[in-house]
Amino acid sequence: MKYVVISTDSGGKDKLWKKENWIEVVKYLKSLNYIVYQIGLDEELIDGCENLIGNIHLQQRIDLLKYADMFIGLSSGLSWLAYYCNIPVVMLATMTFPTH
Repeated sequence: MKYVVISTDSGGKDKLWKKENWIEVVKYLKSLNYIVYQIGLDEELIDGCENLIGNIHLQQRIDLLKYADMFIGLSSGLSWLAYYCNIPVVMLATMTFPTH
């Protein structure tokens, strides 16, 4: 089973990425036959994603991430958690220097 995990939210509301962009990313991933799981706390579910939003135990998040083909998210703790699960991470760092 091929799957990608995304998280569209971050602690800082100025770090957000447009919903339209997320919709396009999910459509593209689905066209490649990926299942897309969306995790986070207070996010709005993106169409086409499997809903894993909410207060989920950290170990459950780790178990999901460690077998994912990749994680896509904002500059947040979930991106760093995915990085430490040793999977490819695409971090949309909208508030940091380009070299980060």
